[in-house]
Amino acid sequence: MKSVLAVSIFACVLCSTICCADKKSAKTLRLNQDDLSLLKKEDPAWQYRSLRIYPIVMSDALLKETEQLQQLLTLEEAMQLPGFQISEMKEFGRTEGVWYRGLTAANKTGRPVFIMAGDVVVGGNQDRVISEDCVIAAREVRNIEVFCVEAGRSHYYNPNASPAEKEQGAFYAHCYASPQIRQKVFRNNQGEVWQSVDFLLERANVESPTSAYTAALNRKTDHLAKEYEASAQKMAAEFQKIPHAVGFVAVGEGGVVMVEVFRMSKLLEKRVLGLLKSLFWEEAIGALPKGLPMSAEEAFAKVTASATEDRPSNMVGETLYRGTWLRRYSKW
Repeated sequence: MKSVLAVSIFACVLCSTICCADKKSAKTLRLNQDDLSLLKKEDPAWQYRSLRIYPIVMSDALLKETEQLQQLLTLEEAMQLPGFQISEMKEFGRTEGVWYRGLTAANKTGRPVFIMAGDVVVGGNQDRVISEDCVIAAREVRNIEVFCVEAGRSHYYNPNASPAEKEQGAFYAHCYASPQIRQKVFRNNQGEVWQSVDFLLERANVESPTSAYTAALNRKTDHLAKEYEASAQKMAAEFQKIPHAVGFVAVGEGGVVMVEVFRMSKLLEKRVLGLLKSLFWEEAIGALPKGLPMSAEEAFAKVTASATEDRPSNMVGETLYRGTWLRRYSKW
């Protein structure tokens, strides 16, 4: 299975994975120049080893316009509810392509669910990483596009499950992909995703019989894991002290590794710990990508300037929802 494949998911899946954007992009709410700002505090609280984090804050006026987004659930929240499920892909008519590149999301809750590219789901017939942002509407069932991050398993994770449960192929847990995996997802290359999984397992000195990306992340008794997780939790708490924080720029030794900007502070509050853990883990095991050779200010300008335009840069990802942008992020 671990060969590089030119894959095309069938039309139904492809159509259903296009970022759930409001198609009237010309009417999408854009930013004014002063709606976002970068905080550059020379404070050790924002440093982890060689990695520096610069918070991004949003103006009061723009934050007041986010009431329509308050109902959004994150994938982590939704997976804890009985009305939401991610499972192995269900066939809606004719299917083409390999089975592991698609999953089915069934949202029977009364609230929309925001799924991010880089969300990792654990369980099913193998662990996967979501390839594109999307919003699953309330009471919607749809297929989503994914990449495999566990090349050595193709059967249900629980051998003692009932035949009906195995047939359903449900997923039971969630985490967020680290920058190495995220980078290859944005390149849309399954082969490179597998290579990055092997690289990270080697750097973390972890053996996994199924080549599971999550195997290294589950070493909770490891001293290194305790150290980077504690640091991530401490920095996440620092974000709580900043009014209207909506994102950050992460700068490593080689340049800017990641930029994340959300449309409302609540989304950052829910996501920041997982994002920081993913960054700090790779920094701790010496696997963090070099990043783009530019300053934090330049990276911030690239993402925010793109957010004022109708067409974003190909280095900047955008998710649209109900006539506004929901997330802006680096794709390098």
